[in-house]
Amino acid sequence: MLADVKIHADFQHDVLVIPTEAVVRSSDETQVFVDRGEGKYEPRTVRLGVSSGNQVVVLSGLKQSEKVVTSAQFLIDSESKLNEAISKMLAEEEAEESNGTATDHAETGTHHHD
Repeated sequence: MLADVKIHADFQHDVLVIPTEAVVRSSDETQVFVDRGEGKYEPRTVRLGVSSGNQVVVLSGLKQSEKVVTSAQFLIDSESKLNEAISKMLAEEEAEESNGTATDHAETGTHHHD
């Protein structure tokens, strides 16, 4: 069985659209990377609307004057996740040291050579 389908939609004026390749989707959120200048980028959660071709409507999370990264976002995303993980590790180590629970691995090691 076949059917012809027609979709009637109103034309929207004054909407913010970005290239679909600027969108980074993960399992729990949709983000873009906003250019903050001087080589700095900010991950920004956005809510998207309809897409057409290679453009998608941004419903919230981005302002018209902001610039988004349209290529190599996966590198920026990977770097930001790595930096976040390193920051968490360093914070945990600092907390252990301030609580006096840090272990000197050189003193407790059991590495022997025969």
